[in-house]
Amino acid sequence: MKMKFRQRQNRSSNDRWLLFFWIANLLLWIVFFTIVCAKDEGDYEIHNNIAILMINGEYRSFYPGYNLLVGGLWKLSGLPMAIAAGIVLGAAQTITIGFTRKLLELLLPRDLMEQRPLGTALLALAVCTMIPVFFGGMSPGYSCSNSYTSPSQIVNKPFIVATIYYWYLCEKEGEDRKSLRVNQVKRTVALILSCFTKPVFAMAFVVAAGIYYLLKAISEVVRANKSYDRKSSARKALIWWLRCFWDGVWPEFVTGLFLLVQYAYGVYLQDEMTLQYDSIAIKFGWMHTWDQMVDNVWLSLLLAYLFPLSYLCLRPGRVKAFVLGKTKEKNLFWKMSLIYGVVSFFMMSCLYQEGSGEAGANFRNAWIYTFTFVHTASVCGLARDLRESKDWKKPANLIPLLALLLQIGFGVVLLAYKLYFYLVFKTRLIWIVK
Repeated sequence: MKMKFRQRQNRSSNDRWLLFFWIANLLLWIVFFTIVCAKDEGDYEIHNNIAILMINGEYRSFYPGYNLLVGGLWKLSGLPMAIAAGIVLGAAQTITIGFTRKLLELLLPRDLMEQRPLGTALLALAVCTMIPVFFGGMSPGYSCSNSYTSPSQIVNKPFIVATIYYWYLCEKEGEDRKSLRVNQVKRTVALILSCFTKPVFAMAFVVAAGIYYLLKAISEVVRANKSYDRKSSARKALIWWLRCFWDGVWPEFVTGLFLLVQYAYGVYLQDEMTLQYDSIAIKFGWMHTWDQMVDNVWLSLLLAYLFPLSYLCLRPGRVKAFVLGKTKEKNLFWKMSLIYGVVSFFMMSCLYQEGSGEAGANFRNAWIYTFTFVHTASVCGLARDLRESKDWKKPANLIPLLALLLQIGFGVVLLAYKLYFYLVFKTRLIWIVK
């Protein structure tokens, strides 16, 4: 009886701390982004200008998500634009952390989640703020979605993490048919909403999911084909393959059709979109987009993925267990991470946008979410290993842990630097008063 009472008391205390965490998290992000929007003269100011024009009917875009949200709040509430944008961005960042926590709850052991709910929330915050190691003239935005360089990218993040979360729910063993359909619909909605804010992630995810389900359907056919007789095996195998493939990939098929319509609408609107881009034509050029972002591609990649590489390479058994292992729960997320990483890397390496959009290297917005996939998987893997071994001083655990803390530290430094820069050096206020 006393034990049950103590458990209820602990749960109530955890709930209060979690509520305080989310409220403080939301308010602090709103303050941070309000300061940035009030003083930034780059991408934030451009997008907020477009939001005003769009909400007044003077401008159209084929991915208006950020502009409609911010412009709508600005118009309905009468708030200064900087505050309206800060509220939207702060809410988006908080929702991203919330979905990241839900994803971690699926990937980490259940008892660990129940014992440390606040710890999971802090871990999600760390995943959403860590950045690549960078120095000199390097920019953390080349390989990471946590660099706060673009407001539309920040608003896009909740839909992207929600897509990953619902995809994983669809693939987990034990999901019944009804839950599978509901989660597939949610995944489709999240993907299409991500297209409204910045469509490049959806382009890469549609291709990656197609490859993933193609490989999955082939393995299902090989397994099922053993029960067929030779005369009917080819026909039944083909039918089974088509069924398995379509059953998994239809949300991405629907999104692919939406992307085609969206791009056609963008071509139609091209003459009106001169505030953003003078051209939306897609060109081919090997490493052209990378050249816009970094001087040394391979050094930059090494520094961006310092933690996952140290986690995998210091114990080869981890590669076998999490990438090549036969246990679905262990290799499922890693497989999709690797497929998406390869697709988005080649998309960024081969494609670029012609005209003024070229300088912004828009196709990096597919690649940067590989950072989210791989670092989330690595954090969960390291947490499992530390819990099982209970010896964090071993080099195979200590070095990845230090690399993780280093990347989190760089994220904290970036936030502090941006606050210092905007509060001390930027004196011009943009829309602090209406």
